Amino acid sequence: MKTKGISIVERHGEKAIVGVFAALALGVVAWQFVGSGNRVTVEGNQKVEPDRAYDAVRRRAEQVAGQIADPNPAAGIPERVPDAYAMIMSRVEEGLRRADEPLPVALGLSTSEFEGASGPIDDARYGEIVLPLLSDAVAAQYLVTLNPLAVVDSEALAAVAPAQQPYDIRAVSVQATLSGAEVRAMLEADPDGDGPLAPLPRTFWLNRTAPLDVRVERQRLLDDGDVGPVEVVPPSPRAVSFADRFSPGISPGEYQTLVRDARAGIASVVQPPFPPTIAGDIWVPPAQAAAGGTVVGQNAELTRLRNQLAARETDRDDVSRRLNAATSDQARNTLTARLETIQLDIDRLKARIVELDAQNAAGAAPQATASSLPEPRNIESSSDIVIVAHDLTAEPGATYRYRVSLGMTNPLFPWAANLQPDQQALAEAPVLYTEPSAWSQPVRVAPPAQVFFTRASGGQEASAVGGFRVGDASAEVFGLYYGHWRGSSNRLAPGDTLAATIPLPDNLPIFDIAIPEEGPPTIAGRQPGPASLTVALEGAMLVDVIEKQAGAARTDFIAVVRLPDGRLVLRDTSADQQDPALAAARRSAAAAASAVITDPSTTGTGRAPGASQPARQGAAPSSPGSPGSTRPGAPRGGPGQRLD
Repeated sequence: MKTKGISIVERHGEKAIVGVFAALALGVVAWQFVGSGNRVTVEGNQKVEPDRAYDAVRRRAEQVAGQIADPNPAAGIPERVPDAYAMIMSRVEEGLRRADEPLPVALGLSTSEFEGASGPIDDARYGEIVLPLLSDAVAAQYLVTLNPLAVVDSEALAAVAPAQQPYDIRAVSVQATLSGAEVRAMLEADPDGDGPLAPLPRTFWLNRTAPLDVRVERQRLLDDGDVGPVEVVPPSPRAVSFADRFSPGISPGEYQTLVRDARAGIASVVQPPFPPTIAGDIWVPPAQAAAGGTVVGQNAELTRLRNQLAARETDRDDVSRRLNAATSDQARNTLTARLETIQLDIDRLKARIVELDAQNAAGAAPQATASSLPEPRNIESSSDIVIVAHDLTAEPGATYRYRVSLGMTNPLFPWAANLQPDQQALAEAPVLYTEPSAWSQPVRVAPPAQVFFTRASGGQEASAVGGFRVGDASAEVFGLYYGHWRGSSNRLAPGDTLAATIPLPDNLPIFDIAIPEEGPPTIAGRQPGPASLTVALEGAMLVDVIEKQAGAARTDFIAVVRLPDGRLVLRDTSADQQDPALAAARRSAAAAASAVITDPSTTGTGRAPGASQPARQGAAPSSPGSPGSTRPGAPRGGPGQRLD
């Protein structure tokens, strides 16, 4: 039946509307799959997917939490909480003020209204900052055997260690002191009294001052009494310096961030740990060592372990701080793995210390212990900051003197914009150094070997050769092995080279090192060490034995010795026998008989916190492409002399 009076729009309009909405719905659905997806705007006008918005919020929350917990607040925040009630009551009592002078507690505290508060003053002028002098430097030598695990795991230690086990080195530590009280007094003082210069505002330096770098210099004392040029000592492997991070172009905000890091890491700057050792001298502060304060007996291993425990706990605290500040998953994972390794070392050290403590408690007389350095604190809360540095590059047989200077933050640097134009040069350098300390007393670095002539004869006691009596001499020869001098006495005739074969005890192992593809190296096994140590001074020989003084009532003889460089020297046996170095070598050789080789696995690897994975090199490298392989280090007796 045909419809009448109904237009085509009336007949099909609702279908068209339904079709349009269906098309729109289809487009919306399609957009979800082919479009760019939903995004939300986070801080910084950055658009991210909804599932990533939480990360941005979390990061911002961590930043805010860090600012709240920051012990070094930004400038402008008062150092003490004002008494708001007293302020308001004083305003009420003194009557109304102008309407345009609001109460200082309305929208925040005005630091200019409180006693002791200070800040930059536009027209103020300040004096040049001159840091106080350090105390006189004290230097001491340590004969030690480096932990083979640490040598294999550290390029820096491998560079100063011998080619093969045992890794015996001669280290010199230097100590000086900065008076925190003198630094505070200098910063707070009016530089010219009633003159035009003003004291530094406390906001310039309070919680903004930190030690950044320790610079050690040495000077060689020559045989003719002269001195060589001043040399800068390379920093020890675990020493940290922040000085190179403070470039003149950094912003005040970057400056303060670096200052916070340096303040938190003060111990790694001014008191870096001594390298991990397994034999030889126990490290004590140089001032104590120079005064004769050494550690001997059964407690030597215990003290060594305690020193290593303190160093690993310092590493743990540093890595924990960096882990809390990490912003990426990769950094957090790396630091977490490193922290777990350090904690394993700490647990092993503590277990061994408990074991040795129990052994000591079961038996013997009290043993000597090493004193510890005072904990370094920043100048706001420290009377003295004890500074220690280590020289691992001293040449055997040389004599040096040392001095120390300390680099600190320049309090004027971040305030350059507030200074008068003609004073802005005072703020150019971000780091200020103290003047060098006075030189230490000379330290003679132990030679590779030592020779002392104890007898010389040209008369009836001389050797008979071909019917003639030929003068001869006796000499004690010492070589360094596993941190101690080992010696033997030899009878020499003219023409004999200065050499000796020194017997060694059978409890001196050579360690096999396993180097996995990931993780630190480990001890895979032990091999027995050699039965003897050969010490040979190439080119050195006894030339003759002659009368000390012709025509004397008593005939004494002296040895004529040719040195490796061709020079001839006279050796007086009476002088050699009275040489303190001979007595020290004999004491060391006697102590070696009961010395303990500490298990390398209990002393930590010594890897510096934050250091990149070093190349595997040293005396016990793994074969290329063979993870977990081992190779023992072979001992070596190096030639040397002590013929001065």
